[in-house]
Order: sequence, then structure tokens, then C-alpha cells
Amino acid sequence: MKIVTWNVNGIRARGPEVVAFLEAEAPDILCLQEIKAAPNQLHAGVFTGEKAEKPPKAPKAAKAPKKASADAAPAAPDLFAAVAAPAPADEEPGLSAAELAALLPGYVSAWHGDKGYSGVSIHVRAAYLEAVGLPLTLAAAPPPFDFETRVLVAEIGTLTFVAMYAPNGGKDYDAKLRFWDALTPWAKAYAAKHPAQSLVIAGDLNIAHTDKDIHPSQRKVGSDGLPPIGIRVEERERFSALLATGLADVTRALHPDADRLFSWWPYWAKARERNLGWRIDYILTGMQAKTAEVLAKYGTSDHAPLVVTFE
Repeated sequence: MKIVTWNVNGIRARGPEVVAFLEAEAPDILCLQEIKAAPNQLHAGVFTGEKAEKPPKAPKAAKAPKKASADAAPAAPDLFAAVAAPAPADEEPGLSAAELAALLPGYVSAWHGDKGYSGVSIHVRAAYLEAVGLPLTLAAAPPPFDFETRVLVAEIGTLTFVAMYAPNGGKDYDAKLRFWDALTPWAKAYAAKHPAQSLVIAGDLNIAHTDKDIHPSQRKVGSDGLPPIGIRVEERERFSALLATGLADVTRALHPDADRLFSWWPYWAKARERNLGWRIDYILTGMQAKTAEVLAKYGTSDHAPLVVTFE
């Protein structure tokens, strides 16, 4: 089984890149983050580079009658004015649930996003489902601690997949800590009822767990005397608490000494070419992985896909 997590930083800008990646790598499970799109903004053209055909506009509502004179009878109310008025652009209906599930060629998909911000999705290769004898369906829902369309959970056979885009914390650091304070008890409660091997958390967790997970040039203390958000003590402690529920950072388990295995780079100063980055994209599970690799050659997102294979 091959699992991939990738923060694409906008599916509508990088749909064709995702398709090219899938054709080359054929992962069985793909978890995307920062899709930055609501379901009604998704269409086939996202993945072909073509613009969607806009639905025909509703006819304009009739002009309001001239104001009646004081002695004239009041005009009858227009009971259909609201129906005739065109719907706002951001409320236009999108694809059906079945169409959204089949939107990415060769995959069964579940989408959880909002306009222009955050959002995650889970995609399962149809051939994989057929090979393991599962129906070509994907039931998914956000957990109770989700906010801003950051988390989506799907049961695939005996496994539970969690696509996750954890808060960065730059705008609301307390919200980031609260998110982690809710995530770990959820994972602990899951572990109390299920084997550790059955849970897979895949996503951009926005924490470099150890100093090996961030280039030295990125660790500079700010004017407030604090290290950058993403490597602070209280964040790393929360990450460790999550692992203590029975999960393992499979990339670190396979590469215990690697200190340049980054998955995110700033857009400036040719940081990606110079590999001045952070490792903030993870696959956490109790399963034993065979390989884990960051494929930095793919895409124009500031993140690269993390590819992990299992028996």
C-alpha cells in the first residue's frame, strides 16, 4: 500500500500537477491539504486546466412598479420576486455528490473545503479498492474538533485515515494549541477502542518535531526573544503527546539521523533549491512502513509530497 500526503496550496491552481503526479506515482491513498476550494468550486476543468462553463444566469427580476399615488390601491405583492432574482455567484450549485466522488480520474474522492482557505480531501485509487474487495465508495466526515475545514476522517476497510491541515499559529497561536489539545484526546479515545495499526494521520501538521526537522537557518529567534512558531517547546510537547497514543512518525522511524529531509520551503531566497526547509508533513500510524520519501521534484506548491509505502 502506498500512501501520499501533499499540501498542494490550492487545488484549482495545481489540479493538472496533481493528475500528473498520480499518473506517475499511482498512490493507493492520497491525502491533500490546503485545497482552498468549496465543493461548488470543483469541476473537471480543475484537473485539465480548462475553465468551467458557468451555468446560465437566471433572468433578471422585473423592475419594481412606479410608486403608487396616495389614493391608488396598493400593488399586489410579487410572490415570485425572490425566486426570479439571480442567485449570488458564491451560492451557485456545484456538482452532485456522485460527481464529486468521481471527479479525480481513477480515484474515489471525498472533499472538505471552503472558498480560498484551508480545506482537505481524501482520494482512494479505484483499482486498489477493487483489489482488496472493497466497494467503490468513500464515506468521510469531519471529527468534532475540526474547524475551518481542516480535518476529514474516512474509514477504508479496517483502516481509519485522517487528512489533516493543522493550524499554522501565526495569526492565532492559542487556536493552534487548542487544536492540538483536542486532537490528542481524540486519538487516545480512538486507541482505546482500536489497534494502533488501524489509524493513519496524514497531513501538514505545522510543527517541526525536533531540531533535525528544520534547517539551522530557519531557527532564528525573533525580536520577541522566542523561537519561530512551529518549533516552540509547548508545540513539540503536544506533538510528542500525540505520538504517545500509539502512533509513530514513520519517516523518522525509517530515517532516524536524517537532518535534511524537508517537505516545506519558503518561496523566497531559492530556499527549495538550497534545501533550507522544514519537515512539517507527516504520516503517523502504528503500522510498520517500508519506505518513506519526500519527492521534491513534483509541483509548484511550497510543499512536496511525502510518499510512504507499507506491506
